[in-house]
Amino acid sequence: MDTMRDKIRHREELESDSSEELEDSSSESAELEVITNRMKSEEEVIVSEHNMWLSHVPYLYDSALTHALQWISPTVQWLPDVIPTNDSDLLSQHRLILGTHMTAGDLPDLLLVASVPVPNDGTTGEQLAEGYGGQGSVRMDIKIAHEGPVRRARYMPQNPDFIATQTMDGDVLLFDVSKHPPEPPVGSRCAPNARLVGHTVGGTGLAWSRHRMGYLLSAGYDTTVRLWNVFQHRLQYEASRVFKAHVAPVKDVQWHESNARVFGSVDGAGRLMVWDIRADNDRTPQLEVGAHNQKCNCLAFSPHSEASLATGADDNTVKLWDLRQIRRPIHALEWHRDAVFQVQWAPHNSSIIGSSGGDRRLHLWDLSIIGAEQSEMEALEGPPELLFIHGGHTGPVMDFSWNENNDWMVGSVCEGPLLQVWKISESLYDED
Repeated sequence: MDTMRDKIRHREELESDSSEELEDSSSESAELEVITNRMKSEEEVIVSEHNMWLSHVPYLYDSALTHALQWISPTVQWLPDVIPTNDSDLLSQHRLILGTHMTAGDLPDLLLVASVPVPNDGTTGEQLAEGYGGQGSVRMDIKIAHEGPVRRARYMPQNPDFIATQTMDGDVLLFDVSKHPPEPPVGSRCAPNARLVGHTVGGTGLAWSRHRMGYLLSAGYDTTVRLWNVFQHRLQYEASRVFKAHVAPVKDVQWHESNARVFGSVDGAGRLMVWDIRADNDRTPQLEVGAHNQKCNCLAFSPHSEASLATGADDNTVKLWDLRQIRRPIHALEWHRDAVFQVQWAPHNSSIIGSSGGDRRLHLWDLSIIGAEQSEMEALEGPPELLFIHGGHTGPVMDFSWNENNDWMVGSVCEGPLLQVWKISESLYDED
């Protein structure tokens, strides 16, 4: 009798377990369906917004070029040289630094130097050859095998052939692109001209000094900032200084534009620090402030004002600071809908600053009209200082660069993966 009861009880337990498994499976399927539908909905929104942007390009831009990259490029920077073309009256070749973040493990990552045709100042849309901006317009001139994803790449101002890159494992690599072939040999490995060792984890902050040849700063997720002097020709370097005040991953580092001895750094705890390399103490910055309540991802010193500094963070804001009174920001730029990844001052105009972020947008701000009067309808489209929203990207805008040889021209990259080279219409900023 007990045996029969045990069998019945065991069967009931099995049925109960089976029922729970079915419920769990059903619940997981429902959750998966919700996630799938949400992703489809987001993709539909992205496609719809991109198509709308395309329809407005002729009215918003003097020139716009979109190039679909084979792989994501987390980094972009204009090189300073300009090369005349056969259509030298209309176009010039400008060069960009890019780097890959491969999603396939069997393919080597690459440091790239690309050529881009850029309309000369004064060239009209009617003068441009039909098809400008097509897929073949961007040419990859140099491909160099890299050690894992290129997290950041920046050229030395005194010698643009020297490019520093950051890796995932922490080493900073230095390449002299003039000494590498246009294409890496089949099966070749990463062969940098120099290796800068010391960081235990990679990062996304690199900054060359404009004033001192060979002075390079790197920011690491190991909470340190390192100063390197790579003026001498060596195969391997160790840092000449290690700055250790941060207690969270250091997200970015930048030199002051006019003071050769001052630099700034920001971290994952939202803190901003300003350093003077003349000071002996590597653990105490000259200035420190809690700039944001969330991760601070980027900073930029103004090239036009010694006291002006901007930071961008995961709180969706760009904050403006005065170094003479650093305790509070002087203004916050608020219109991004996601984290701000990059901020850069325009080299040609002291009141213009750009910011890009996870909302697939790159904003151009005009600080000269902060606080200007607005109608209720105008306020719905953003604060008065929001000059322009570039909405052409299909993924988070990881990096962008102002072209110092062509006013108002920007190169930007996203997780799309897209490279876009664009210049807003003169009618949007010229009041004359």
